[in-house]
Amino acid sequence: EMPYCKLKQLWHGVQQLGNLKHINLMHSEHLTQMPDLSCAPKLETINLQYCTSLLHVPSLSFPTFNKPTSEGRTFLRTLRDPATLILNGCSSLKSLPNISGSMKYLHLSYTAIEELPTSILSLDDLTLLDLTGCNLKNLPNNISKLGSLKDLYLRNCSSFNKFPELPRNIVKLDLSGTAIEQVPSSIKHVSTLQELHLMNCTRLMNLSTSICELKHLRDLSLLRCSKLENFPEILEPMESLGSLDLRETGITGLPRFSLVNLITLRSLFLDDCENLASVPHSIFCISSLQRLSLSNCPRVELLAPMSQICSHRLKELNMSNCSALELPDWFGCLSSLEILDLRGNHFDTIPKSIKNIPWLIELQISNCKNLRSLPDLPLSVGFLDASGCTSLETVSNSKTNIVQGHWNDYHVTLHKEFLFSDCSKLDQNARDNIMTESYIRILRAVILSVLEPGEKFYLLNEKPSVSICCPGNEIPKWFSDQYAKSSVTIKLTPDWHENFIGFALSAIVAFEDCYFEGVSIELRCQFYFKTKYGESGKFLCSFEEFWDLELQNEFTILNSDHVFMWYKHEDYHDYLDAVEVTFDFLLREFDHDGLHISSCNNKFRNCGVRLLYVQDAEGFGIDSNPRPFVEQDDIFDEAEPGGDETIDFDTDEPHPKRTKLSNL
Repeated sequence: EMPYCKLKQLWHGVQQLGNLKHINLMHSEHLTQMPDLSCAPKLETINLQYCTSLLHVPSLSFPTFNKPTSEGRTFLRTLRDPATLILNGCSSLKSLPNISGSMKYLHLSYTAIEELPTSILSLDDLTLLDLTGCNLKNLPNNISKLGSLKDLYLRNCSSFNKFPELPRNIVKLDLSGTAIEQVPSSIKHVSTLQELHLMNCTRLMNLSTSICELKHLRDLSLLRCSKLENFPEILEPMESLGSLDLRETGITGLPRFSLVNLITLRSLFLDDCENLASVPHSIFCISSLQRLSLSNCPRVELLAPMSQICSHRLKELNMSNCSALELPDWFGCLSSLEILDLRGNHFDTIPKSIKNIPWLIELQISNCKNLRSLPDLPLSVGFLDASGCTSLETVSNSKTNIVQGHWNDYHVTLHKEFLFSDCSKLDQNARDNIMTESYIRILRAVILSVLEPGEKFYLLNEKPSVSICCPGNEIPKWFSDQYAKSSVTIKLTPDWHENFIGFALSAIVAFEDCYFEGVSIELRCQFYFKTKYGESGKFLCSFEEFWDLELQNEFTILNSDHVFMWYKHEDYHDYLDAVEVTFDFLLREFDHDGLHISSCNNKFRNCGVRLLYVQDAEGFGIDSNPRPFVEQDDIFDEAEPGGDETIDFDTDEPHPKRTKLSNL
């Protein structure tokens, strides 16, 4: 063991090394050559990775072991495994020595090797050959004789231009970044292949239809194969393919009907396919599909009408920055959909059927410049981003649904965030609807906070919270304590904590003629309790962790005042005897490294606080004593994988950590 040593050479001549098993000289940057190791009969591992000055390695003869019998296979292999040679990053090494004996792993990535010796064909036990980043143009003839080879990596061998004749037992094949132009029909003979990576093969133009005969293929990646214009017909069912990546390819279209033969496909990626003009309806007939992403496909304008939807498992659909002019009504039939990303499209309405998607958690429609109205959404929605919808005028009134909705539907996520920044055409009725919904969502989150046992939030590592933003220059009157400054102090009465359930916060930020020099900004409120004994406690409540200005640009171009409202659950039990509480509202900028570079507290026009009580919830008709919704909460069940302990939330006995409203 001599890693990082400064030696140029170990010794001259031949040494008797009868017991030597392992050599580790990794990162010995001055080492230029290795000595003769012919008298090291037990040698098993040589690790010379990143010996960047290494020019020469002598011929290597590793022990040859007889094939073990089936009765003694485990015992013999435990005693003596085939050898490993690691030469990764030996960037000066241009040739590989003759190698004989039993070898299992041969790592040659990012060496200067241009050709492999024919002796490599005698390595019957070789299972992994890593040639990533080498200058190879081809492999030795008869490489297919390596019957034990399972993993072959030729990634970024930019001169490699011919698809190799492969051993029949290959499991993983990586030809990414090579110069191959086609995948021949002979690929079907590699019947054990599970992963085929062809990323960045910028000369690849043809993929054989025989690809569908690979019954064990699980992962096929063609990312950035820019000359690949056609994906082959899938002539028979592919029984294992789970992921297909066609991002940034030259694909102009997909097979109209045969895609249904992708019977196990879970993820299909078509992002940045600039020539893709249509999406065949057969995609939505892949019954196993869970994730479909075709963002930044500017020629996709319409989705085909359908009478029947088979994608009942589809959980995520990304159509951001396409040119969709209309959304089909059958969107409401995607019953398992959780994430729907429609940013930057051209439609002017969203079908009312979206309300029928029971598990929808996230809806992104920012920068849909033609969108004029927003219909009722499922109660399950926890994140809505309508920022930059500059034509949006109306937002439906969901007050009744939110108040009367079943708690199991409403609390799919603990965090609720609704953004309407730069929606400058919202009419007064829409703004009123947003405000009213904001109060109700905050109060329902608060009720959840005090009724749910603390163990749940601890295990999920999050607390109930609500964040809402929209254009406006007045803090709603609902926030009873309002101030024209960023720091305020509220005197508390002796009984302030009776039925108290939390704080709601609000602020008006002036963005007009505002320029930020940093890459991200953060809006937060720090508040401090002061007790009659002079003790104090500090809490932090952020509206949103960070806004990335480089990616979103929203807050660099806003030219009007915006109102922010937010709530986050905290435990205030230690400060029930407080006599006052002080709130400091902060707006801060950060640089690329996340370092605070400036404060922008002068951008606050007004700030507001509301102390929340049980009566507030009851005033809106919200049930302040519902049955806990966690009876069948899968998220909570998964928070303790393999755990033996269970927590009974249905017991009639008071939970030791469940807070009673009257005592909070």
